[in-house]
Amino acid sequence: MRSAPITLSSTRHCVREAFGITIPHWRTALRNACSSPPHSPNNPLHHPLTHYHRSLLITGGAGFIGSHVVRLLANKYPQYHILCLDKLTYAGNLKTLEDVASLPNYTFVEADICDYERMRALITEHAIDGIIHLAAESHVDRSISDPFTFARTNVMGTLSLLEAARVTWCYA
Repeated sequence: MRSAPITLSSTRHCVREAFGITIPHWRTALRNACSSPPHSPNNPLHHPLTHYHRSLLITGGAGFIGSHVVRLLANKYPQYHILCLDKLTYAGNLKTLEDVASLPNYTFVEADICDYERMRALITEHAIDGIIHLAAESHVDRSISDPFTFARTNVMGTLSLLEAARVTWCYA
């Protein structure tokens, strides 16, 4: 299945369909969303499936930088659901997340960002409305010994995640 090219017009249509607003009014809508109570029907970011104000997916969440971001967000914003996703390869370590593992707003999922169907399912199932993408192959030695793994994760994985978000958010 071939998707339509992304244009400014299609992006405006996507935003209009998803939030009922046009591009020039996104700042006003975001300001209203941030000032409205999370369960208010006036809040376009309200998730009917959860009691959280926001639901964020953080890829590479068990890595060095990702674990710091996950811990910061999970502790600082208890009204946000933090979905931490990591493939747990050489750079991922769940021990770095032990202090947030018992928080009610934290969920860990072991998955590969290259798995498009799984990304779509997670975005839908957890009502994800924001993604912080930190998953990447970054060790230079490994890039020399196995460049295809780097390209697969860094390019195709990112494309898989972006397409899953676009299709889920714009055409759901």
